[in-house]
Amino acid sequence: MRLKDFKKFLKVAASRKKSVENYFVFQRFQASMMAEDLDKYNVRGAKNFLDIGSGIGGYIYEFAERYPNTIFISLDLNPLPFAQQKYVGKNIFTMRGDASRAPVKDKSFDIVFASGVIEHITDQTKFLESVSRICKTMAYISFPPFLSPVGGHSLSPFHYLPGNLPDVFYKKFYRQKEASFKNYGLVKTTLSSMEKLSKDYFETLEVKPRFFDVLKPLIKIPIIREYVCPHIEFYLRPRSLHIRQKSE
Repeated sequence: MRLKDFKKFLKVAASRKKSVENYFVFQRFQASMMAEDLDKYNVRGAKNFLDIGSGIGGYIYEFAERYPNTIFISLDLNPLPFAQQKYVGKNIFTMRGDASRAPVKDKSFDIVFASGVIEHITDQTKFLESVSRICKTMAYISFPPFLSPVGGHSLSPFHYLPGNLPDVFYKKFYRQKEASFKNYGLVKTTLSSMEKLSKDYFETLEVKPRFFDVLKPLIKIPIIREYVCPHIEFYLRPRSLHIRQKSE
C-alpha cells in the first residue's frame, strides 16, 4: 500500500462508525484497493459474481462499478434497505438466503466473495462446503484472525483476556448488556483453523494480508502469523467433486 493510500485508509477507517454512509465509503475504498489483486484471478472476465453477506453493500457496489459486464448477486439472510437503495440502476441483484444452504445450482458463480463473514458462522465446515459447491473458478474468503489486534471486532482488545473477562470489561467500558463472543456472533477463527477446514474443499491459490504486503513473510512463521495481520485473505480454487469424495 502506497503512503497516500495508507493515509486515506486511516482517514476513512477513523470515520466509518459515524454513519452508515461513512461505512459504505470505507468498504468501497477497501474494494478499490483490492481490485488489482482480484484482477490476477480474472475477475474482470467473470460472467457472474456472488457476494455473501454484503451487508450495507460497499464492496459489491464498487466491484459493480469496475466490472460493468459482470452480473453481481448479493446474498444476505436479511438484505438491508440501505443497500437496496444503492443497488438501484446497477448490475446488482439481491438474493435472500443462507450461504451454508445456498439456494442455487452447483457451479453457478465464477467468483464467490465473502469478506468478514466466516468468523460469524458457527458451522464453518458446512459453509465452506457450500461455497465450494456453488463456486466455479475462484473463491475469496477473508477475515480478521482472532488473535490479531482487531480479531475480537467490537470486543477488541478485550478478546485477549481469559475466561469471561472480555464480557466483564466490555460491559463496563461500553455499557452493553450482552458481550460474550457467542452473543456477538463471533467464532474464534485463525489462519490455522481456516487452512485446516478449507483443505478438503479448496486448493489454496494464495494467502496474504489485506493491503499490508510487507507482513506477508510473517504469516509463514508459526504462532507469530496469528497475531500480526489485521485482516487475512484466502484466494481459493474449489476442488472437483470426485477429489473431495476421494479425500473423504
